[in-house]
Formats: sequence, structure tokens, C-alpha cells
Amino acid sequence: MIANAGVPASSLSVETLAAIYSRRMMVWGNGVSIVPVNREAGARERLDFSLRVFGRSPEALAGYWSRMHFQGVNPPLVLESDAAVVAFVRDVPGAIGYVEKGTPLAGTKILKHLPP
Repeated sequence: MIANAGVPASSLSVETLAAIYSRRMMVWGNGVSIVPVNREAGARERLDFSLRVFGRSPEALAGYWSRMHFQGVNPPLVLESDAAVVAFVRDVPGAIGYVEKGTPLAGTKILKHLPP
């Protein structure tokens, strides 16, 4: 888990990650909007993240997002590569994302290593 350098958190629990990525938590402690980023639906990183944080596959979360859509809540943004996630997180205040271990993380900070 990586975040924009200006994000006030230094680590996050799995429960907090679930709240962020389900859009139940939308603002950092400093008042900046949280901007979560997902990998695309078929990416191995997204499957791994969903299983570790939610205990379910991305497909199993589809019903949740259908309900949230009708409440005016949009799902996290989707980017198609680890490099795109790093660039976005680096450049967008409040952004948070996940990438494969070993991805160059210049300009971001690490919040959590999710176990395999």
C-alpha cells in the first residue's frame, strides 16, 4: 500500500483499508479527500488486494458497488499498470493505491505491506 507523500497516515490497518476502498472513509485526518486507486478488474494485484482486504474477489463486490452507485457513491478509480498507480499516487494529494512488491515507488510513501 502506497500513498501520496502528503497523506498524514504512516500506517493503516486492514479494517481502515476496507473502509477507504469501500468509500465509507473519504477524508484523511488533515481534511484532504482520500483518492483510492484500484488496478483493473483482471489484474492479479487487484484479486490479491480484494482477497486480503475484503476476503472476497472483485467480482463478489459487484453487488455492493451497484447499491452504492444508487446512493451516489462511486467506486475507486481504476488504472492499468503499477507504474500508472505510482505516478497517480505521487501526483494527486490524498491518493492511495497498491502495487506489486518490487515496483519503484519514487515520490510516494509505503503505508502497509499486505502479507501474501
